[in-house]
Amino acid sequence: MGRPYTSGVWTVKPGREEDFVAGWRELAEWAGTEFPTAGRPTLLRDTQNSGRFVSFGAWQDLKQVEAFRQHPEFSRHVARIEEALDDFSPMTYEAVIEP
Repeated sequence: MGRPYTSGVWTVKPGREEDFVAGWRELAEWAGTEFPTAGRPTLLRDTQNSGRFVSFGAWQDLKQVEAFRQHPEFSRHVARIEEALDDFSPMTYEAVIEP
């Protein structure tokens, strides 16, 4: 199996974009401290729809992804972010070809 990546499509409530970005940044900073061997996460904003974001990040292995998602701090951060969301679609992928 290739290196795992997680991704999410985030649809933010109108006017809550900055709240979402702040909450996502806190989640990413915590994850970087708690899981330093994971890749640095990235957050992108749709240029045509300012309330739509895509995030992605690389992980060491699937066990690390599971530990991240099951950690109590993950739930706390996501609960804060969810207040600003209309929708969220998380996904997990495996790398097939990497640079």
